Amino acid sequence: MTQALYDELAIVAAALAHPKRLRALNLLFQGPKPIDALAALLEESPANTAAHMKVLRDAGLVVGVREGKYVFQHVSHAVVTPLVLGLRSAAEEIRPAAARQHQQNQATASTITMAELESLMLRGRVLLIDLRPREEYEKGHLPGARSLPLAALPELACTLPRRRRVLVYCRGKYCPNAIRGEAALKERGFRAERLAFGVPEWIAEGRMPVSELCQ
Repeated sequence: MTQALYDELAIVAAALAHPKRLRALNLLFQGPKPIDALAALLEESPANTAAHMKVLRDAGLVVGVREGKYVFQHVSHAVVTPLVLGLRSAAEEIRPAAARQHQQNQATASTITMAELESLMLRGRVLLIDLRPREEYEKGHLPGARSLPLAALPELACTLPRRRRVLVYCRGKYCPNAIRGEAALKERGFRAERLAFGVPEWIAEGRMPVSELCQ
């Protein structure tokens, strides 16, 4: 490679080299968000969040799109999701703490693959629950999933069919809300399992989520 290309790679790598920016990207994988909403989820000030977004925009990883009064932050390109998840996979292999988290997650998550999920959904064998906020569900969800935000689960769990096998997912492989949702359903007597993937992993494998906004 030429020195110029190494320089370009370094710009992208430097933009990713901050845990808040990596977390922000995972949130944007769920759907575009304005700075204030992203700041609240990151538990950061809007000013700090805007600074992080500028770094990501300057590196070409994020773009800002005005929608009415707000500028929504969007992931710039389809390659960004597999790039970040590939970085995560590398850390799971070479960083001991990340490897331990990966092993713990694999030990407690369902072993159902994406292809197996598609088959189960086609045969009507499972109920798939998206635990994310409704607005994220509407921007893109796994095919056939039903929206049941975690905050509403205690009130609405009684509306679910008790004889069905229930699969839940949230913002991705390590999302703690998926663990909480699985536990809450099991406490109520459901046969619940937590998927080892969510929308980001689905996209990274070349599969398309379903958007309610396009229907």
